[in-house]
Amino acid sequence: MAFLRGSRYGAELAKNANNMRFPPDLEREYHLFYLDERCSHVRSFNTIMCGLVALAIAACLVADRTDLVEHLRLLGVGSVYALLV
Repeated sequence: MAFLRGSRYGAELAKNANNMRFPPDLEREYHLFYLDERCSHVRSFNTIMCGLVALAIAACLVADRTDLVEHLRLLGVGSVYALLV
């Protein structure tokens, strides 16, 4: 990890502690980075789920049936998506 040499991150990582605790400012910075990284994953997942719900609605409309199973499937997909959002 030559790119970390001389940085405050490298200094903390060089300690090789089993239970490493960063100083509060570094810990806060890490958590902000982690949350930002996860938010992009959640956005991508929600976009995919929106597409799946749209496909389910389209399939239900194109089929032009009043099949209870199709409606229950659409309700299930939509409900799961709503819970995840």
